[in-house]
Amino acid sequence: MTPCAIYLRTSAEESRGEFAMVNDLDMCRAHAAAQGYTIVGEFNDVRPVSELDRPGLNTLRQVLGQHGGGVMIIPRDETLAPDASSRDQVRAALERERITVEVATPRAAQVAA
Repeated sequence: MTPCAIYLRTSAEESRGEFAMVNDLDMCRAHAAAQGYTIVGEFNDVRPVSELDRPGLNTLRQVLGQHGGGVMIIPRDETLAPDASSRDQVRAALERERITVEVATPRAAQVAA
């Protein structure tokens, strides 16, 4: 089975509350189940969006690196970075580490439920 890790990030300014984060986590877990992935970790950061050096993201990279790569599941594109150019840069860096980014879909969550 393919190893995957779930990653959530909320900046202090956009804090959406614990309920929203639980929903995001549930949606990501359902996506992993629908794809047949093995969840090897769940990581979260509460940091300003401009910082790419995030403790949770760094640990996720280490964990998936121990598996030779894998899939990182996020609830929405903005989890990586606020703008498309920055997201592309983060994705490229992760791909060099053999980590593929997938955005969880509500449809996958419904199928897995």
